[in-house]
Amino acid sequence: IESPPSLQSLGQSLARFPAVPTEMQLYLQQLDNSIRTLRRDDLVEFIVADLGDAVMKEYSIEFSDTILAEATIGAVIKASFQEPGHEARQLAVCKVIKPNSVTALTEELEILDGIVEYFETNGHTYDIGDVPLTQMFQDARNALEQEVQVVEEQSNLARAYEYYRDNPEVEVPEVYDFSTENVTFMEFMRGGKITDAFPGDSLSRARLAKSLGQIMTIDVIFSPSEKAIFHGDPHAGNVFSIDDPEHPYKIGLLDWGLCGELGKEQREKLIQLILGLKLGNTKRIANNVDALLDEPIPETPENAQFRQTLADKTIELPNEKLDYFQILGGLVADLAREGFVLDFNLALFIKAQVTITGILQELDPSYNRGEELFAWVQGEVSREVPKRLLYTIYFPKWTSHDYRTMLSNEDVKDVQVKSIGRGFAKF
Repeated sequence: IESPPSLQSLGQSLARFPAVPTEMQLYLQQLDNSIRTLRRDDLVEFIVADLGDAVMKEYSIEFSDTILAEATIGAVIKASFQEPGHEARQLAVCKVIKPNSVTALTEELEILDGIVEYFETNGHTYDIGDVPLTQMFQDARNALEQEVQVVEEQSNLARAYEYYRDNPEVEVPEVYDFSTENVTFMEFMRGGKITDAFPGDSLSRARLAKSLGQIMTIDVIFSPSEKAIFHGDPHAGNVFSIDDPEHPYKIGLLDWGLCGELGKEQREKLIQLILGLKLGNTKRIANNVDALLDEPIPETPENAQFRQTLADKTIELPNEKLDYFQILGGLVADLAREGFVLDFNLALFIKAQVTITGILQELDPSYNRGEELFAWVQGEVSREVPKRLLYTIYFPKWTSHDYRTMLSNEDVKDVQVKSIGRGFAKF
């Protein structure tokens, strides 16, 4: 597993998957930032040749004696440079696609295609439990293809940098102008892997988990922007805890090879799916399952029954060990197995949330993202009361979703009725 990028990517996907034994998870988690296949001198030689002597001299670029980090496809080395006309040197990191990885990638992707086809045909003969291997192989393939798109990642980084510029709790590295099509120079972020933060301090780790859930889940779903962007590959090696005394729980987001976006309509349907899980309402799930697909399922009696069967199966999944996104991940896997083409961005978001679930549980085993999400919704609904009262008087607006929470008055009523019902049951 130390060399092929495809196996490294799969290992990262499995590293915090609940169905994987704990010992295996701990072993695979070393892949977050402990891959070692490249010599420092070979990496620097490649960078210098790509930049050219003129750029090296103009910015007086110097490199660290050791490689800072190595991932499945890329490697990162610490550097410093001096802007022309400035005396102070600036720290930077330089990310490069490993030449050997690119050479092997074409062959590996062909192998992955064959493995996917094999498991689609013979997967029932293996005792793999709840591990969606076929989906994971496909996700790994997509991720690897994206990682070699250097210019696209630079564009994603620039977009994410602007998106989070005014958020004091999030840091995205700035890309420097002397980057090339093969080499990305970016701002150096002071911090470390998020799962290593605040060792032995359970209160601070719990606070960090809450900050991560807010930024990566709640802020994305309920973003006031028409298009909410999100990190598509947030394994622990790509998510940092930033050293910032003024903002001790600041999150740093690295490696934007995979970047997704969700429009308001997609997020509105996603919250309806989550609400269906919360209320145990299979009809609500069946009515919104098309949000997960590239094309809606044609309206036929047979398909209506299929939707309902799928929703019934999904409702049966919830238990104490799974959160809403792990359950939705199972729904996505079921749709993929049935041959449906998934909506790329929404499927990517759900997969990213499943990855984040593992990080949240490692930081704070008691953290409940569902409770946090609906606690935020409850507070926001309170602030929406004047508008909701107006829409209640004007009854045709009773089912409007034109709120920050994207929940209609009818939705809020359903949640309240469910809560009251539970209260009576406890009594």
